[in-house]
Amino acid sequence: MVCSLRPVPRPLSLLPLLIAVACSASPATLSAADLEDLVTGLCAAVERSDATESEAAFFGRAHAPLHTLADTLRERELTVAAADLLVAKQRVEASYTQGLPPPLLHDNLRALVVVTDDGLEALRLRPLDCDQGT
Repeated sequence: MVCSLRPVPRPLSLLPLLIAVACSASPATLSAADLEDLVTGLCAAVERSDATESEAAFFGRAHAPLHTLADTLRERELTVAAADLLVAKQRVEASYTQGLPPPLLHDNLRALVVVTDDGLEALRLRPLDCDQGT
């Protein structure tokens, strides 16, 4: 695989992540089952007021499909969208690890929903609809 590093309007702190995303060589396919798990898990994580239940929903259903979505974006040369998704996902993971207060955790989850929607739309897939029960 040839890595194409095009200039992107992002802080230099994201450069290692952008390079890793651009140069990863594993093929990815976002299946219907992945999409269902992503929607179900991420929306459930957002809806749960208890951090432990939210974390279980996130890691139990949404975590792996988020990686697959990022890989799919990268393969379609949407590396900035993939990097944005991975950064938002890492913020959510850190929120659980650090035991952030529920309002901050919820803000990070909602931000992840926004970048997930952006990624899905870039792939011409239906965005999440957590507020409407998907």
